[in-house]
Amino acid sequence: MSKLTSKCGMDCGTCPWGPYPRQNMTAEEFGQYKKRAKEILGYTPMKTPCPTCQTLDEEIPKGSKLPPRNCLVRQCVDKTGIENCAYCSRFPCEQAKDTSGAWNRQKFEELRQDGWVVDTQKAKEKLGFSPQYSLKEAIHETIDWYTTNNWL
Repeated sequence: MSKLTSKCGMDCGTCPWGPYPRQNMTAEEFGQYKKRAKEILGYTPMKTPCPTCQTLDEEIPKGSKLPPRNCLVRQCVDKTGIENCAYCSRFPCEQAKDTSGAWNRQKFEELRQDGWVVDTQKAKEKLGFSPQYSLKEAIHETIDWYTTNNWL
């Protein structure tokens, strides 16, 4: 089975987060690649590449945030024994529809961050923004949503 196609059908061979585009690059070339990816995509590829979701869970490096081990599409493809969603007679199923767009470049970029800092001061000054929830309430609501939707 090729590691160039993910379980949902994305092309890992061209993904800047995957191992293939950077395979034969020197450190200098990768630095230029990261800069160009940032210019084009708005995001910088991770230092450690995604090993692709065709990699068995036990072979994914410890601490790797990609591929997501709890991906419902990945679990379904493994359970049915097909190579990827393109070979499924039920495609596009609800799982594929529910996760389409969920794993995009922005989500990958968010996953690679160690943390976030949020400052609403500029929104308050320019837009008159006032938060509806406290940070504690928002975090609880977010965790509840991720849990309900099987993301945690």
